[in-house]
Amino acid sequence: EVMVISMIGQKVLYSNENMSIQISPEEIYQLCLQQQEKQDGSMFAKSDTYEWTWETEVSQHHYYRITTGIMLWQGQKAYAHIIREVTEEKQRQSRLEIEVYKDPLTGIGNRLFFFEKATEILKSGEGVILCYCDLDHLKYVNDNYGHGEGDWYIRHFSDIVSCNIRQEDVFARIGGDEFAVIMVNSASDKRCTIQKKIEDANEELSNPTDSLPAVSLSVGVAFS
Repeated sequence: EVMVISMIGQKVLYSNENMSIQISPEEIYQLCLQQQEKQDGSMFAKSDTYEWTWETEVSQHHYYRITTGIMLWQGQKAYAHIIREVTEEKQRQSRLEIEVYKDPLTGIGNRLFFFEKATEILKSGEGVILCYCDLDHLKYVNDNYGHGEGDWYIRHFSDIVSCNIRQEDVFARIGGDEFAVIMVNSASDKRCTIQKKIEDANEELSNPTDSLPAVSLSVGVAFS
């Protein structure tokens, strides 16, 4: 889609008669005016043509990539805006970015997610509690009950921990049976609380099911 707006007077000199994109011509006009205001037209002194590309999000989470160029339109100095909707592209990119940091079995963060978050938190200097968890007897479960049950064991543990931590805490699977939790802004006087959460998780895991025996986890906790 194309919209041409005069530099002087900011009049619409041209636009598609029937725009197919999910945004009104008036909204496009206002967005383009805002972008034009960032320019002073001085590029005309250097070249007859000049262009740049920018992106914007509008109502109902629609995304647009717009190439704006300065040009002479029927003798008038003008801005030509070429508008392309990229909503699907943006959504696809967002999904891919999420997948990069997600453990496919449990849906929580993976090793890359954990180390990037940990680096970010350490740079902030905030106090944290780090819990390192190792599921006991995963190999035994896999060997004697099958890998399907082993996967269920891992997901079951992940669900238990997710229900016992805050949304802002960092929880990730960093190995086959290894997990880590970083609790931000947690003072050392919360040691009893953390210990209670670990005991609750161990107690829930220790309840045998129809297909699995009682299992457990080993946990190391560090405070800063």
